[in-house]
Amino acid sequence: MKLNPKLQTALTKLEAELPPGAMRRAAVADCIAQALDLKQEREKLRASMKKLEAAQAALAIPPRAKPRAAKPSPARAVKPSTAARPSTAPTANRRDRRQAPLPLASWSFGHLAHDAERGNAEALAELQRRGFARTSPNSYTRPA
Repeated sequence: MKLNPKLQTALTKLEAELPPGAMRRAAVADCIAQALDLKQEREKLRASMKKLEAAQAALAIPPRAKPRAAKPSPARAVKPSTAARPSTAPTANRRDRRQAPLPLASWSFGHLAHDAERGNAEALAELQRRGFARTSPNSYTRPA
């Protein structure tokens, strides 16, 4: 059996480390040859796997994007229509269900005070009817 020079040196080192009669020279050579064969097989397998990955990458079809919900993008924002819009006021066919304005007597103090500060004379008169007097800007008191 003719061996590779590296294999021959490895074999002689291994035989030198073994006690006499522990292993035969042919058995040691067979183990080393099997290890080298496995290494060559592993290298061949790696090369074929790289070729396979390259072929798969070349044939790969990129995945399609998922359809998204229809969201208006800023570029496609809906522009307000310039057409005349129908009036929300009552028409002959539709009854007016809006609430009538409340009389000042049913307004709360805060609403009356706000309107009185803005110059509404009717709100000021209602506050005075309820017994409030204006003591300074933005403050009203009611004598006990």
